[in-house]
Amino acid sequence: MIGFGRFLFFLFISLAPAFAFAQQDCFDRSDTCSYSISSLPHQCASCGIDTTPCVVSEFDLLGTVDGLTFYYTLCSRQESGVPDSLQDSLHMGKGLTISIALFEGMKISGTVRKVWEIGASTRDFTLTAPQFVKTRLGTFIHVFMTNGNGGWDMGFYFLRRSGSWYSIDIPDWSQLLKSYLPDHFTLCRGSVIDLDNMSIILPLFKPGDPYCCPTGGSIRAQLDVVDNRFIVKAAIYAPTAVDRLH
Repeated sequence: MIGFGRFLFFLFISLAPAFAFAQQDCFDRSDTCSYSISSLPHQCASCGIDTTPCVVSEFDLLGTVDGLTFYYTLCSRQESGVPDSLQDSLHMGKGLTISIALFEGMKISGTVRKVWEIGASTRDFTLTAPQFVKTRLGTFIHVFMTNGNGGWDMGFYFLRRSGSWYSIDIPDWSQLLKSYLPDHFTLCRGSVIDLDNMSIILPLFKPGDPYCCPTGGSIRAQLDVVDNRFIVKAAIYAPTAVDRLH
């Protein structure tokens, strides 16, 4: 007959992996406020930037995984004195997108909790609607953020595995793919990961190319996730048709 102390020891060992996964969940569930799903399109749960009135410019269902349903809101702020040319380009015509929030709950309950939020405090950053993609590695939520200047994806990737969400770091592509580049070629920024195919295609600049127009072909890489980071499984240099003729 097993002693009670040994029983507790074996119980701890068997449950430890589950506790480890739960502790690593990157979503914040400290906000105990619940929001009705029907109210989300009509109120900003929290703009988190300043006291300027804001509106929900976009609300939608992201998807369901492990019995939990996820939604998002984009909140925008109407700014005064914005030129018409810029105003016409603002998201949904309602103002500058200043925050995005993710909500989690059970659809049948009709209520959700906010588990993640980020704000862009200046018009130098752009936030767009997130992706919800189921892959062989698990379910991804991708929030795209850029500085609007042809920069890298400065956003966030979250991967759900074993019942928890993990934040996946975006690598420095310039360093990660350096060995695949022809001499003196540089990567064109702005590409994002194709989560459906777990790959990325990055155009290349030849020396002297104008910033608008890379002519050096591309690097095509197949990706994986190891230790909560994207890694390159394989990559090839794909020259342009003109370069292949020479």
